[in-house]
Amino acid sequence: MGIKSSLDEIKRSPREIETKEENLLKYINPELKLKDVKFKILAPNKENTPILATFRSAEEKGQVMQKRKQIGKIVSNKCHMTGSQLIYLNDDLPKETRELCLAARSLTEYGYQFIWVKKGKIFARKRENDPVVRIKCMEDVKKIRQDAWVG
Repeated sequence: MGIKSSLDEIKRSPREIETKEENLLKYINPELKLKDVKFKILAPNKENTPILATFRSAEEKGQVMQKRKQIGKIVSNKCHMTGSQLIYLNDDLPKETRELCLAARSLTEYGYQFIWVKKGKIFARKRENDPVVRIKCMEDVKKIRQDAWVG
């Protein structure tokens, strides 16, 4: 399946990012050519609106996501923006996958410490060195919950 259309969602970003997307991406990956990225503000009248960043290639998106992981938390003032609000970069997921991801995040109540999405696929892990579980459908989430009650 691969990476979905090279899309990323920049969530809960400060309103000021509307004019400073370049600062954010340059902070994450200084080698990125900004002419190869297009931005679309999803809800222009909202204060903390998601911004969709479309990359020219899946490789460029992958580089940004990898560097983001290395950086850790991204705070607006580190990207030459006012305030100190956290900025989140997430894969842009289809509705069904987004809903499944939300359900998978509830597994923290069942002892799972790590739940993440990579290349549009959802994964979970209970502890640092435990095996990774791939969550493909809602039945996987239900089975994990059920096993947690039984075990």
